[in-house]
Amino acid sequence: MDIKQDMKDSAIPQGGESKEEPKTEPKKGCNCTLLYVMFLMFGVGSLLPFNCYITPYEYMIRFYPKPVLSFFSLAYNIGNWGMMFIYLKIGKKIPARMSNIIVFIIWIVCLTVLPCLAFLEIATIARFVIAIILVFISGVLNGICFPKIISVGSRISFDLVQAMMSGNGVAGIITAALYAITKGIAIASNNGEFTDNQLKFGTLSYFILSDVILLICIFCWIKVMKDYPHLNYDETSAEQVEMEPSIINGSSAQPDSAPSNAMPQGSASLGNETINQSVLPVGNLLNPKTGQKYTFMQLVRVLLVPGLGVFFVFFITLAFFPSITGKIPYVTGVNNKLNDKGWWSVGMTSLFMIFDYVGRSLPQIEVLTRIRTTPLLIFSLLRIVFGVLFLLMGIPVPTLNNNSISKINAPIQNDYVSTITMILFALTNGYVSTVIMIRYGDHVPHPSYMAASGDIMSFWLNTGLIAGGLVSLFIDLGMDPTALNVS
Repeated sequence: MDIKQDMKDSAIPQGGESKEEPKTEPKKGCNCTLLYVMFLMFGVGSLLPFNCYITPYEYMIRFYPKPVLSFFSLAYNIGNWGMMFIYLKIGKKIPARMSNIIVFIIWIVCLTVLPCLAFLEIATIARFVIAIILVFISGVLNGICFPKIISVGSRISFDLVQAMMSGNGVAGIITAALYAITKGIAIASNNGEFTDNQLKFGTLSYFILSDVILLICIFCWIKVMKDYPHLNYDETSAEQVEMEPSIINGSSAQPDSAPSNAMPQGSASLGNETINQSVLPVGNLLNPKTGQKYTFMQLVRVLLVPGLGVFFVFFITLAFFPSITGKIPYVTGVNNKLNDKGWWSVGMTSLFMIFDYVGRSLPQIEVLTRIRTTPLLIFSLLRIVFGVLFLLMGIPVPTLNNNSISKINAPIQNDYVSTITMILFALTNGYVSTVIMIRYGDHVPHPSYMAASGDIMSFWLNTGLIAGGLVSLFIDLGMDPTALNVS
């Protein structure tokens, strides 16, 4: 849907005669394409810190304990998950304008300090603890920044929410590209060798370039909040949101085939005044079993299938990526003349980032969104096959020869297999998670429950991230019990 028309529809009630100027009308002369690009940047910026921490695998295992990525993933998601509950209580009291500016600034500080730790003559364990604290803080701040961007964008146009989610996918590609570029320059400047100093300076450059992107996000956020100052606080109630014409006109991600979520046609809400025209059924406001409104726990049960689906998608992904997949060795199956020098881990991470974005983009083809949540739940469970394959490609197994260990290799040693597995793993992560988040609306009994349903789905998603991070850490330590031996 054209964003200009969507914004226009969001501001003007269809068929209404009210002359009251709506709150969400775009500023006169607004460049809507620029607005879309800015929210795309917010999507990139909101996920940039996490991707920055997990992308430079070679650097992290050189200067930190080997299971560092598992610890980073867990620390970040615990911070994000915990902040989610706090935000539900106090989120409406936090001003969007200043909060996100402060978040972006602190992220810049964290991303600058972390690579500088390798230059300090301190114990590895001290460097590790400081890094964990920085990552945890970044996760906590994401629990504020992400919902604020969604809140502001959804009240301007739902196309901007789509832009932000697309930006989340682009963030991984950007971080992988930045690291590949800085690593390549560092190697080229040292006659093809990648020493510790080259690794330090190359990674520092990578983080500084990421800081520049966050700096751009600050100026973009200032611009948005200057044009829409009335969106500084989350004041819109669920009842008002359900009547927004921008949802009626199709910007919502809800599929057209879900009659239970059909919005009132030709209705609009302007403050306390509602203009009613012909209204179609909008689902069940009351629980047929109790005759009363659905409670929160009843909604949890209603959303159990899509909730478990999104939980298992991210649980399986975080359990194996990036810490376990980073252990898959290069065995010269793709190109016998290729000198690895750390490029294999960069390439595998980049593959995930790229094809995860491709998977997120596939639901733009309408026919690919028709699959229901129950098959998606089953498919999300079947993704454990990828995890088993990654373990078979990464776990070293000793080979006995005359009662002595002759060599230690993984059961599967083929670069083609590992490459194809990573591509399919990333594609299914992006596609299945996106379609579930589109189709969970099929289960919502009434539009007035959409806000609470979104909170429930966020809970399942973040819980999957934390559980996956824990399992990743246990697998990591199980593969190498001495990994925590630091000096």
